[in-house]
Amino acid sequence: MDVSLEYVKMCDCEEIQELCQGQTGDVVYLTKDLKGYNGWRNYCKGRIEIVGNDGEYDITISDRGITAYGVLQEDGLVWLPRQDQLQEMINKTNWAKRLVALYDFAFEYASGACAECFNNIAFADGEKFYEDCIDKILKQWGSLEQLWLAFVMKEKYQKTWNEGRWIKKAQYQRQRRTLSRS
Repeated sequence: MDVSLEYVKMCDCEEIQELCQGQTGDVVYLTKDLKGYNGWRNYCKGRIEIVGNDGEYDITISDRGITAYGVLQEDGLVWLPRQDQLQEMINKTNWAKRLVALYDFAFEYASGACAECFNNIAFADGEKFYEDCIDKILKQWGSLEQLWLAFVMKEKYQKTWNEGRWIKKAQYQRQRRTLSRS
């Protein structure tokens, strides 16, 4: 599970936070100190916690919102979706179609070519082309969670992670064209 600050920053957006269904086992990042009941077991900013529903001293997500030890929190937590939760967000009929779509997305990003053109380029350039693409993918996304999150944002919201923020795909393409001309 990716708990890096980069992943936290990527998840800290309205689109992803609205998808949180509040399940036991969810992972959250604390963006501020959370006070529990009468100061009992306070949580400190910067910690990663797992949501539980098995006792009064847990961080819990309920229909009232996010609570720490039964005290409602207005904010202060960022939900970090696990890889399985991200995969379920993609509207494909089965896991194989999700995987193929992810593959196309990753190599389209790395090669700068559309998925349709990609196979022709890859065939012509061979193994070096694949190695270059894989290197670029690994530099852009530090984990499979980051890669899946980027894929979810592209598929559902037409947004791309660029310089520490989500931007619309059209804006990203304009930036890429401007940089390639420089």
